Amino acid sequence: MEKTIVYEVKVAFGDCDPAGIVFFPNFSRWMDAASLNFFMACGVPPWRELVKTNGIVGTPLLEINTKFSQPATYGETLRIHTSVEEWRDKVFIQRHVIRRGEMVVTHGDDPSAPRRIEVTEPSVLFYPRPLAHTFHNPPEEDNDFTCATLAFDGGASHPLARALPPVVVLPLAKVEGIDHTLALLFAETTRVRCGQRLLADRLFEVLLLQLLRWLLDHPAEGEVPLGLLSGLSHPALARALVAMHERPGDAWSLESMAREAGLSRSVFAATFKAHVGETPADYLAHWRLAIAQAELRKGASIKQLAGDLGYASAAALSRVFAQKVGVSPREWLKAR
Repeated sequence: MEKTIVYEVKVAFGDCDPAGIVFFPNFSRWMDAASLNFFMACGVPPWRELVKTNGIVGTPLLEINTKFSQPATYGETLRIHTSVEEWRDKVFIQRHVIRRGEMVVTHGDDPSAPRRIEVTEPSVLFYPRPLAHTFHNPPEEDNDFTCATLAFDGGASHPLARALPPVVVLPLAKVEGIDHTLALLFAETTRVRCGQRLLADRLFEVLLLQLLRWLLDHPAEGEVPLGLLSGLSHPALARALVAMHERPGDAWSLESMAREAGLSRSVFAATFKAHVGETPADYLAHWRLAIAQAELRKGASIKQLAGDLGYASAAALSRVFAQKVGVSPREWLKAR
């Protein structure tokens, strides 16, 4: 898998001609600096040190091919994404992609989300629940700007959807490998080929897993609220949560959940509420209902689901369903 290193350049007034447009030779100078930065990031000493130790003064340039889509001017910050496309016996082909600009996203008067977000570097914006948003000055042609839709079974009541912040802004530079996943995803969405939809869906699942892993490792930075992800970040609670997710039909009690976590009942109950935001019993009910909603869409009966999900009867499941969802299973299914 190729490695990409980003090198930033702040365009100064002296880099431009009288019209305020960057002189062409400056791009070559900046790409040369980006190449040096790339190799130093990979562990190669600076050229001045290699001259003393090995007599190497740098990498001679044999050929350069450049395509410009838009001019740059002073005051802008350019980000040069550098990678090696091909290694040969005595030469290598290096690729530089220069990107710049920012995008603003607004969310109106919704109190659950920030009113305004400024995106100043390549990023993933993830909305786990429906939230009206407006893109201002989005990237123009020749830029990577793609939208995808993710639907949780059970909608906004799914435990994972409830456990995430209203919007996640994740710069690509913070997650190793996510830029490669997006490159493959972009390639699939721009060409019509056999298996395109299937492969694009799987790549989007990989992207989602990479995002969730980052949130698990950085809950404070990702502003993760109380819920499933916050609980999974706690080692003891994670054991109980995984067990409940794997065996939702078991006859779970507070004692059996605490046993999975390796905690006393009182400590488990207090810790669970502090990290997940609800009692273990309420969380289990929501998880069972999310499964029930997914299976109802597939044609399963309430009677069958009641036994599979640990309820004594279909009436018991229907009663909990109506309490938590607000309508009966039959009414809910009819509205889908």
